[in-house]
Amino acid sequence: MSDLWDWEHTGYANDEASAVFKCRGWENKPRTSKKYLNKNISLSDIPEDARKTLAKEIKLDAAEFDHWGHDLKTYAGTDGIYVEISVPNVWICADLLRGGSWYSDKAVFGVAGSLGQIPTQLFTWKHKIVKCESFNELQVNLGKYQGKLWGMVLFAHGNELGIMTQNKQRGTELYNQSTIMLLLAPNRYKLAKISMMQCYSGYRGTVSIKKKEMLSLLKSFPHGYKLAHIIYNYSRDKFPDDESAKKILEEILRSLFQNQEELKILEIKVNEHSFEVRVKVDWDINWHSYGIDVKVYHGMNVMLIDTGDVKNWF
Repeated sequence: MSDLWDWEHTGYANDEASAVFKCRGWENKPRTSKKYLNKNISLSDIPEDARKTLAKEIKLDAAEFDHWGHDLKTYAGTDGIYVEISVPNVWICADLLRGGSWYSDKAVFGVAGSLGQIPTQLFTWKHKIVKCESFNELQVNLGKYQGKLWGMVLFAHGNELGIMTQNKQRGTELYNQSTIMLLLAPNRYKLAKISMMQCYSGYRGTVSIKKKEMLSLLKSFPHGYKLAHIIYNYSRDKFPDDESAKKILEEILRSLFQNQEELKILEIKVNEHSFEVRVKVDWDINWHSYGIDVKVYHGMNVMLIDTGDVKNWF
């Protein structure tokens, strides 16, 4: 007879997108058996200690058990009521640097896209690995496997504003890591492991945004093109006064970084034909809102070495 709530990994479900665990949950007692027969056992009936044990096994947060636990099944055995539950099992590997050239894609940094997969996948061999080679594939799969995501790694070029690009052989499309966070939010639980391998993925500090940078920032968001004409045609005579111009610029930034609680607008300067906005960002703390074991780069990723951390050493 197995101990109560002694979870055992028994297989996979949903095309291996979920891992299945089973255990003997309750002894055969009239009250429990009646509840089982009436099919009234739910996730809320799983005791806290059992949640913690399973969470530790799969490296997810026990407090978020109701969000990552799914497809609960129960059945009667000769020695008690057995519980079977599915848990997230998908590891997203988005390598957007593979195939980059030495000259146009600075492979001294981009080599992390191919070689860097080795250390980032060391403990993921039990999981369903879903590979993405474009931002579109990444976005599709983050939606497709919602609620079944265990972790993810992304290799791309990046800057302090969260703008990301793939290697130039695949096009010049811009994307923003803030959009990835929005796609992760509906899961309602922190992924076990997130590795954002692009430069400045965890940048903490001040950034100056002028007209050119703002246009690039807008292009990195799906809805940004709707606002681009405001910036492209910017001139102070199009606004009644300086304050109205500043208000528009602030509203644009707030709409882009709607999920960035740590974003602080420090100063907005306007002149006849241009502007400068100084903002303080903290991508590091924001990524920790979406993952438990998080790897980010405060500076450039040079052969898997964080130049931001090296700078702090000195």
